[in-house]
Amino acid sequence: MIIHDSNGQAAKVNSDGRQLTSAITYPSSHHINHIDQEAYSFRVTATPTDAGDCFAYVTNLSDSDMVIDLVIANAISTETLLIKLGDSGTASGGTDVSLTNLNAGSGNLADVKAQSGNDITGLDGGKTALGFCFKGGECSKQVPVPPSLIVPKNKTISLYAVTGGILINAGMLITFHLPKE
Repeated sequence: MIIHDSNGQAAKVNSDGRQLTSAITYPSSHHINHIDQEAYSFRVTATPTDAGDCFAYVTNLSDSDMVIDLVIANAISTETLLIKLGDSGTASGGTDVSLTNLNAGSGNLADVKAQSGNDITGLDGGKTALGFCFKGGECSKQVPVPPSLIVPKNKTISLYAVTGGILINAGMLITFHLPKE
């Protein structure tokens, strides 16, 4: 098999059998934002009342998988943030939050149920997937999630404060990707 470019030129292959290429690459989140217009920012500000309180969650209602590649947080005092996958139940005590589409030319809306609050109750059963400490009074800490957190339809990702009583600004980069059948 020979691969030809649009001018009929055959692709070059080195002595190890590897094709020689010159390519431009970018993260999948850029492609999803630019082409599919399905990249969103989830931003919340809350003061969890007590230690271990849930202060935000997002339930995916879309047929597409919800993918989280980045978490960001800051606070005036040092705090530890726990991110759980798989919480279920009927949430109470939160206020609806809209996700912001990261493509200014898009009219797409995220198909989710998202809330934040100082003490969201009624959710349990999830497992901690990620936790990190951020030092108070410093700039926001960005935590990349290299394998991505995948939240299928009707599943939930939730944010918990370990200490509580501290104003937290938190957010996530969320994209949507159709799973393979």
